[in-house]
Amino acid sequence: MKIALAPWELTGEGFILVYKFQKGFVDKNCFLDHYQADNFVGGLGTVMCVNYQTSNVGPYLELLFIPGVINLKTLNLAKIKSGFTISKIYVSTRDSVENGINNWGIPKQLADFQWNELADNQVEVKISIDGKVFFYAIFKRKSFKFPITTSIIPLKIIQKIGNKYFQTKPTAKGKSSFAKLKKLEIEGNFFPKIESYKPLIVTNISNFKMVFPEAIVENKLSN
Repeated sequence: MKIALAPWELTGEGFILVYKFQKGFVDKNCFLDHYQADNFVGGLGTVMCVNYQTSNVGPYLELLFIPGVINLKTLNLAKIKSGFTISKIYVSTRDSVENGINNWGIPKQLADFQWNELADNQVEVKISIDGKVFFYAIFKRKSFKFPITTSIIPLKIIQKIGNKYFQTKPTAKGKSSFAKLKKLEIEGNFFPKIESYKPLIVTNISNFKMVFPEAIVENKLSN
């Protein structure tokens, strides 16, 4: 394994789907760990399909699910209070898996990815484990682009492994355009089966530059 400590600098392209999920659906279908389920407060959820063209461990692809926001104020941690949380995430390289867990407590799993450029400015994303496809999507990019940056909407991610809580504030900037989700098929044993939900918005972020800084880490012996 290549050890690559934070901060990381990444570039690439991705599709972001924003949802509003019902709490009952999240509790039963979205792979929440105990600390996430016990402290879940709702908010907007997100699915991201990302093609990292450069990173500190080389190119890789990623699929992740954010059910919404958790609030940890009752735990009386010094610095970590509330933020978005990732309950399921797959990447295409072992180096990304191991470093993601060690640096930021992100529970990455390894899968096989295909990112295929189709006609008419469309992208096909196919993700599988042991030859079984569990996520299949077709996105269509739209042409009008506008600048986007996390300085407008700051992003904070909270994860937990063992007794360690990790808080990370990634920053990013790039070009955004609206996109269309033309097809989506999911196997619910591997990823939240969200086909019945219509995304509030679908965007394509291109030529982005992202920085994942060193995480704030706090230890707590309970919860």
